[in-house]
Amino acid sequence: MLFMECLYHEHLLESSSLLALEGDSLKHAQVLRLREGEALLLSNGRGLCAETSIQKVGKNEILCAVQSFLPQHGELSFPFALALGILDNRDRMEFAIEKAVELGVTEIFPLLTDNGERFAANRIKPERLAAKALAAMEQSHRATLPKIHAPYGVEEFLQNFSQQSHIILADVNGSKAQKISDVQPICVVAGAEGGFSERELHLLKNDPRCAAWNLAPRRLRAETAALTCLAAVLCCHGDS
Repeated sequence: MLFMECLYHEHLLESSSLLALEGDSLKHAQVLRLREGEALLLSNGRGLCAETSIQKVGKNEILCAVQSFLPQHGELSFPFALALGILDNRDRMEFAIEKAVELGVTEIFPLLTDNGERFAANRIKPERLAAKALAAMEQSHRATLPKIHAPYGVEEFLQNFSQQSHIILADVNGSKAQKISDVQPICVVAGAEGGFSERELHLLKNDPRCAAWNLAPRRLRAETAALTCLAAVLCCHGDS
């Protein structure tokens, strides 16, 4: 199963038996030159995958027969989020989100930070981020497409993220990573270029849900800190 391709199909249901590929998924399958009899994994992005067999390949049509259903395929046992300060460089921001999806996050919070650009919110292009997240979901054979929130300030993020949760702040002055043994929601928080302001750090560190982790004996770029912290959480949780 790991070697088959995975494509998005929004109409996949547990009652589905035969599905026609549509839109970008059809174009992608045509580029891949998939043939009759080949196995193909489909994901509806809402928690369900299905292993299928290609039944018919036509000029403008590809039909897939469902062989088995795979609920929550590729998903973690706990809700996992990333809150990342909006980066000045769009490519780096998109790279961070793409890799976060591959690591299993279910929610992404772009953060408007005090040290960020005045017009940082304008750098967020929802359609581009959604496309990157979708491609990463297919690449990593996941059943769930993460939700990407509108940009929040730190205060808004703290108010909107689950109160029954852990918040892990990537912070050079933090402590070593600690073992996490429960299944509460976890969110990794990392600043943009320049890091968080003293005001934002005060808000985060005084939140009872928050623990600050020092990730390395050197300064890391924002996207590197975010991805390193996500990986550290998976290792400390034992659900990677």
